[in-house]
This record gives sequence, structure tokens and C-alpha cells, in this order.
Amino acid sequence: MDYSREETVAAVQDFIAFATKMYLDETAYESPPSTGWPSITPDSMRPFGKTDEVVDLLRHLPYPSDEDPDKRPQVMPALSFAAFQLDDFGLSESADGARTLRIATEGYMIFQHVPAHVVGLAMRQRNDHGVLLDAKLGVVFWHEAATEFKWLSPFPVVMGLVEGEGKGGNAMAPGERAWRECETVWSIPDFFATLKHNLKELHFVPMSRRRVVDGWYGPHEHGQEAVEMVKGIYRVHGWPDLERYRKEDCMKAIYTALSENFPGEEDEQDGELLDA
Repeated sequence: MDYSREETVAAVQDFIAFATKMYLDETAYESPPSTGWPSITPDSMRPFGKTDEVVDLLRHLPYPSDEDPDKRPQVMPALSFAAFQLDDFGLSESADGARTLRIATEGYMIFQHVPAHVVGLAMRQRNDHGVLLDAKLGVVFWHEAATEFKWLSPFPVVMGLVEGEGKGGNAMAPGERAWRECETVWSIPDFFATLKHNLKELHFVPMSRRRVVDGWYGPHEHGQEAVEMVKGIYRVHGWPDLERYRKEDCMKAIYTALSENFPGEEDEQDGELLDA
């Protein structure tokens, strides 16, 4: 597989546009100017320790717009994309900021082994493995993904990235296996197409404009019953037929149904948006 910045940016933009048609607020993501985010430059990102190619990619991606990390919407279960343009951790100010950002996006257990051409795109509540994009191999490693996603995706996973030879035809370097050992690996376009597929088929279930859960595990004490109810609400409102789907009515119905049937599962921010 070949890496392409233009192809990667297009894949991310397409996925965000699709998720926005389904559940994201219209202002949840913002796109950079044609020249890229002015806050993301080789100089500002130098403490991050990534290649110029990775920095160039980060400079041109869309990101969550909310300055509060806790309010940024999830785009897959328990994961939201990082907002590199906002410099949450003071990356440009200290080495500690760079270390904290790498832990948040790459995972505490492996960040020291992740090379300069690989970058974590997502943040989660726990600092364990996440979504690693390899700008050399042109693939995405989705660590800690439920095994079901591998079998449910219509797009083929990439095999042989661990069992085969390491860099330069030599045995795998110490620590390299830690970040490469992953069964859920796709080419970059196929990864984002897989995310779209999971939303379309309700393997990912947005419970609000900000929270996404696995379609078969369910959240908190109410579990699968709440998830199945929300799935039904999406279908009643026309999902996945985008010609028929009534997004605003659907999100209002989900908020109301969760409030009435599973108090505590509704998202108060959704209530504020719907009342506006």
C-alpha cells in the first residue's frame, strides 16, 4: 500500500461528512484553510517528534472544534479524534506537553516505541492503545478494537505486518511488536470506509451527538436494551437511507426516549441543542 496525504485527507473528510449526516452537530468539526492550519508547523510540532510527512498530514486534517476535550464528540466507541490544531497539552511550550499528547493519542504502554512516521489520531478516556496511522506503510492500526469489527467489515484487513520481517528485512526491533501487533489493520481508505460501514449498519450506535457505543455490548447498567431501543429509533426515522432519514427528528426522539425510559443515559448537551 502507498501512503498519500491527499487520499488520507479525503477519506477523513468523507467520513466526517457522513457522520454529520447521521448524528454530529454541524459545527462539531472545522476544516483548515487551503494552506493548512497555521498553528501546525514543523517548528510548532518539533517537540512531538514526528516526521515532516506526518506534520504535513496533521496540518491539513479536519478536527473537532470544541476547546473542551470532554465535549468533543466520539466517532467510534469511546474514541474521539484529537484536536491537534488547538494544542490542548501545550505542545509548543514544553517537552512534558509532547509526552502527554503522545500518551493520550498513542497509549501509555506503547508510546515510547511508536516511531516518528506513525501518529495516533484519536483520544480516549483511558490512556491505552488507540488508532495509529502509519504514513510509511499507508495503513491504520486500530488497537483494542472489538474482534467483531474485523469480521464485520466488508473491507479486507492487512495481514503479515507482525509475523513477517521487521524494518529493512531484519528481525523486528525491540518494542516494535508492541505497536504493530494488531489484528485490526486496514489500508487508510478502507479504515475510514469501515467506520462508515459500522455507522450505517448500526454496529456503532450514536446514543447522542457526542457518545457512540458498540452495537452489541451496550452502555452502563441498562445495557443492550437501551441500545436496541436507539437502533429502532434510527430505523423508524429512515436510517440508513439518507434520502429518507430525518436527522433532527431522530436525535430529538433519542433524547426524549432515553430521558423517559433510561434516565441518566441521555446527553444533557443534546437537550440544550434541541431546545435552542
